[in-house]
Amino acid sequence: MLQEMEQDTTDKTEQTWRKPYEAALAEGNPVEVGRKIDLACAAILQRIDALAGARDLSAIDEQREILDSLNTLRKLQRSKSQVSADADQQTPCSAQE
Repeated sequence: MLQEMEQDTTDKTEQTWRKPYEAALAEGNPVEVGRKIDLACAAILQRIDALAGARDLSAIDEQREILDSLNTLRKLQRSKSQVSADADQQTPCSAQE
């Protein structure tokens, strides 16, 4: 039963970065996409902190998924910057490049 509770907590914690990430990808409004990228990056960075030092296989798989997600957000941000007049704006994702 304890293991089920821990798994439920892990699933909910994982969702804290996935939902904002998916919202950023789905955003069609060019004005809102930058804000949603910022929110997704912040949620991902919090999850990275939470996973620091984790060595179990599921955590390693999630860390790989997070890296892929950050790369996708960076690409989205670059494409937004090419279209946007304020291309110099940085988000937590671009600050790590």
